[in-house]
Amino acid sequence: TGLIEIKNNLAVIDYEKYQDIDVDRTPIERCPTGAIVWLDSKLGSTHASKGKEGMKPHRDAALPIG
Repeated sequence: TGLIEIKNNLAVIDYEKYQDIDVDRTPIERCPTGAIVWLDSKLGSTHASKGKEGMKPHRDAALPIG
């Protein structure tokens, strides 16, 4: 339990709690809006990658945390 939590109305997956997970980027690659992103802790906590089909996000400022 605790693998998926809802934080700020978003599903957050704790991959540290489930080591045998198979990484499958198919949903990320198929998302045309870029709403599904992959956060890679190896590349830094702020690095988010999206699929080839996703639009580049436009933000004037950082999103609020909390």
